[in-house]
Amino acid sequence: MNRFPWIPIALGIALAHAPAVSQGGGRGAQLEELLPRLAKRAAIYKETALRFACVEEVTLTEFNRAETIKKEDSVVHDYLLENTRDGGLQPYRAILSRNNKEVSRHQVKPDYGTPEPYAWQLLFVESGQGRFLFDLIDQEFVNPHDTWVIDFTALASYVAGKRIEEWEGTVWVDQDTLDILRVEARPSKELDTLEARLAEHRQAFRVLGMSTKKKPRTRSLTVEFNLQREELRFPSRSLYAIHLVDEVDLRRAASSVVQRFRDYVFFDVESLDEFKAMQEQSP
Repeated sequence: MNRFPWIPIALGIALAHAPAVSQGGGRGAQLEELLPRLAKRAAIYKETALRFACVEEVTLTEFNRAETIKKEDSVVHDYLLENTRDGGLQPYRAILSRNNKEVSRHQVKPDYGTPEPYAWQLLFVESGQGRFLFDLIDQEFVNPHDTWVIDFTALASYVAGKRIEEWEGTVWVDQDTLDILRVEARPSKELDTLEARLAEHRQAFRVLGMSTKKKPRTRSLTVEFNLQREELRFPSRSLYAIHLVDEVDLRRAASSVVQRFRDYVFFDVESLDEFKAMQEQSP
């Protein structure tokens, strides 16, 4: 049975301006030459974003003080991407339900607090490069790929975490295909504010030796693109982790969200409305 009787609308990630390049001698010049090529590759991913669906398996875990599992839940979605009214990218998730012999789907809207994993392939889209500072820091062999290792720093601050321009970190880019293979990110300017947040926690009023101020949190995000389809790379796994930081800067796992993607299918329908009309006409 076809798991995907729904198909999306068009996409467009609204980004802006020209890239800022961190000058590092010859590497700065090398990156200036590389960015236009990365932009062309990202444009292909932009065109493809609304032309696939897949199955998403999500595991949400909470940890206790000993960092063992306190609570864990899993859910499976039918998953695709659609555009927002302001030209952004948002997910369409549906859960398959069976009641006697009838099968139905209903849309769900969980908030995982991160960009959609596929959106990272649009990091270098030309219209959005001006929202980041890029720095080519190394070349690295990631079996079996030779990669460019590029740091990116967002110019905007972290707000809700749903846009890639609220994050900073490192990407590994295949030198041959210019596809992003891996992303490691953290909220924009998080490290800049951590010491101040720790100091506030240390100096807060205490009751029975316990600070009345909540421990600072740090967030980390790792996205892997290990699934190759249609000569492009698609998300295979995303790990979002939250850690609590104590007075001596020790970090304890608080929670995590793991997304795994499989069973990709591809189509050539322009909009969800068009597809629904086709479904209504089908016998």
